[in-house]
Amino acid sequence: MAGKKLWVGIDVGKSAHHACAVDEHGKIVFSRKVNNSQAAIEDLITRTAAKAGHSGQVVWAVDMTSGSAALLVALLVKGGLTVITFG
Repeated sequence: MAGKKLWVGIDVGKSAHHACAVDEHGKIVFSRKVNNSQAAIEDLITRTAAKAGHSGQVVWAVDMTSGSAALLVALLVKGGLTVITFG
């Protein structure tokens, strides 16, 4: 089975973020709160990769890169993931 392309938008918050993923057809794949902790963010990355599939691609969009977003951005970049930033 071919992989999916997913776009994940993240609204950064101080203690938690909100992540929403859509597929290539604009269908919401998931929308959920993610605690601003290493374990929760790594779980989000792992689960999203699984939803995209082995040959899938995920593009991450983050609304800010400093302050509360530092851990999130660091884990995405460390994982070699495609990250687009706004703001």
